[in-house]
Amino acid sequence: LAWADEGGALRVGPRSAGAHPGPACYGLGGLEATVTDANVLMGSIPADLQLGGTVTLDVDAATGAIGRLGAGLALTPEQTAAGILSVVDNHMENALRAVSVQDGVDPRESVLVAFGGAGGLHASRLSSALGIRTVLIPPLSGVFSALGLLMARPRLDTSRTVLLSEGSRDLPEAMSSLESRALDDYSRAHGSSIESVEVSADVRYLGQSHELRVPASGDWGELRRRFEEAHLARFGFKRGDVPVELVDLGVEVVGPAPMSWSELPARAPDGEPVARPSAMTIAGQTVRAEVWDRSELPAGFQCDGPAVLIEADSAIRLEPDDTATVHDDGTVEISR
Repeated sequence: LAWADEGGALRVGPRSAGAHPGPACYGLGGLEATVTDANVLMGSIPADLQLGGTVTLDVDAATGAIGRLGAGLALTPEQTAAGILSVVDNHMENALRAVSVQDGVDPRESVLVAFGGAGGLHASRLSSALGIRTVLIPPLSGVFSALGLLMARPRLDTSRTVLLSEGSRDLPEAMSSLESRALDDYSRAHGSSIESVEVSADVRYLGQSHELRVPASGDWGELRRRFEEAHLARFGFKRGDVPVELVDLGVEVVGPAPMSWSELPARAPDGEPVARPSAMTIAGQTVRAEVWDRSELPAGFQCDGPAVLIEADSAIRLEPDDTATVHDDGTVEISR
């Protein structure tokens, strides 16, 4: 949601319109201005686009919501929409800097991957602000997080503190008991299909205050060898005359992913893609832009901005200096 603070400054977030009633442009009763409404007014989301194939945009409602906010700021609806996008772009730019520049990583050497329904609407401007030359928008980007859940392997982790001294005869039983419990818990949650089971051990020298995690073994001699090998690699020395102790045991159970990339519907663009004209606002000026249906674009297809690539669950905005190229798997690459 966009709003004005007590000092008359335009702010965006952290409150959201949510799914119900959603942005004003959804026509479901939303009255407050949102980033989505601003994108509609700026031409980033074509007015005749049906979101999800069913939701018809209410441009008048979007204009009204942004106009009411702008009236209190002495701004036109178009100026207010541009300001909303500028503010939210700045928020995202700061977030990207926090995980790159502030961590000693030069974003200019990176590729920006954009997903989410609106990720492609902001990606070009963000990459330009950070000096990133290449942007990738994967297939099904609007539901990319949900797709990731379907392709993620189910996993269960469990651990137990055992505090066993070197040579204890309880080691094999402790490992077996924890592994059995982990397998039972996994089966109740995810069924019996299992790809891997790994047992780990947190080991330290007697008197140490920290442990190293190594693959577990029911044989103390082998467990000590693994620990000392890890200790030597980490700290550059080992202490063969000091006993070791096992602090914690852990078990990781991993199963097969519910689905794979190969199960996704194959891309099959049919015929020559045709753009339709639209309007886009850039730097306060309304310019002619092209609208392409992403599902119709074959591998190797290229187009230049200003343009919008649309699909049922997302849209991609191309600025005037952008070129979009479709990869074999349907990924759209934006370069300049």
